Amino acid sequence: MSDFNIVNAADIISAVTDFSKRDDNEIGSVWNKVLSKIGYKEGVTDSENNFIGKRLAANSKVVDLKNGVLLVETNHSGWIQYLRMYQNFILKGLKWSLPNLKISSLAFRVRGTEASLSDIYDNHFEKAQQQMDEKIEKTERELENRFGQNHQNEKNEGKLPQELFQKLENLKN
Repeated sequence: MSDFNIVNAADIISAVTDFSKRDDNEIGSVWNKVLSKIGYKEGVTDSENNFIGKRLAANSKVVDLKNGVLLVETNHSGWIQYLRMYQNFILKGLKWSLPNLKISSLAFRVRGTEASLSDIYDNHFEKAQQQMDEKIEKTERELENRFGQNHQNEKNEGKLPQELFQKLENLKN
């Protein structure tokens, strides 16, 4: 017969876009090394060692890296809780092993969900935008309550020095 292997187009696209399956995936191997150090104790037998790090490595994989955020996929949400517990340790290990990548934070998703770094970033950005809008509105209400009468009365009934009141009016205009 022929020497051709039939490959599904979806497998080709997945192989090209899946960050964790690339042959040059230095991050994946460093990820596993850093995780395997979690819970490991020197001078203790293997049966006495807590191999939580090896279980974490076996149940998680690096999916993407964008803008300093490393996206990690796990088999179950429980593994995400462990990864968050050890997040500082993991980040320090990654920064020490891969200083040129400038990894600043970790993001997580459960396998089977389609969350991407852009979705995570967009959600974070929306929350930050909403918090900033709320702070601005609160500050504007406080200013209006404190100085609003001055703007309605133009007389400034002694609440602000006339010079400061005039400068504020000029800024307003």
